[in-house]
Amino acid sequence: SRTPSEREGRGGGGQAGCGVLGGHFQPGAAMASCMLGLGCGAGIGAIATSMMQSSGGRVQDIPRVNTWKSYSEGGSPNAQDIADQEHNGVLWLNNLIQILWPRINTYLGTYVQEEIVPQVDQALPKMLQGAVKFPVVSIGEATPKFRDIKILQRDDKAIVIQVHVDIHCLLDIQIKAMRVPVGIKQFVFRGELTAVLRPEVKEPPFFGGVEIYFVDPPTIDFDFTGVAD
Repeated sequence: SRTPSEREGRGGGGQAGCGVLGGHFQPGAAMASCMLGLGCGAGIGAIATSMMQSSGGRVQDIPRVNTWKSYSEGGSPNAQDIADQEHNGVLWLNNLIQILWPRINTYLGTYVQEEIVPQVDQALPKMLQGAVKFPVVSIGEATPKFRDIKILQRDDKAIVIQVHVDIHCLLDIQIKAMRVPVGIKQFVFRGELTAVLRPEVKEPPFFGGVEIYFVDPPTIDFDFTGVAD
């Protein structure tokens, strides 16, 4: 027969379980159980990644950055530390857009052919229907870049988000209208975008609307092809 301490899970050779045995909560056992679970999760993740790579699966290499810095030893952050934090703070957003960009490109091409072209045809006189075509629609591989994100709260409790947007796309959009070619091969857009979330409300999403505008006119430039060149 077991001793009372063994029945309660406090025996010297016992294994850590869920942390509650015999009606008594055991912090050590609970901590061991949590660490065991985390270790198993990490191990399974590593095994799955290894199997995916060995089987020819492609694991996208996304830069990993630590966006948290501790200044307890070095005092206040200097200008370079602040610049690094601002860069790392938007790196995840730029990486996400870079991954999604090919999907957006495919979606845009399909949307133009299946939605925009039929609507253009319906708006034209019957004798001109079918005269407008989009042989090529591509937004290129260069993705928009975001930087200098700032978030603050105004006195009226409005949340203000400011971000600098830099878009330099090598487009390939070709249009033929009655056999006359025209197109765009480059699009440049630079400016500081401001989004205001207001008014304050007590339920999710905790604001009643969104205002989006540019305080200063953005820089916009096109490079046309065909008859518009």
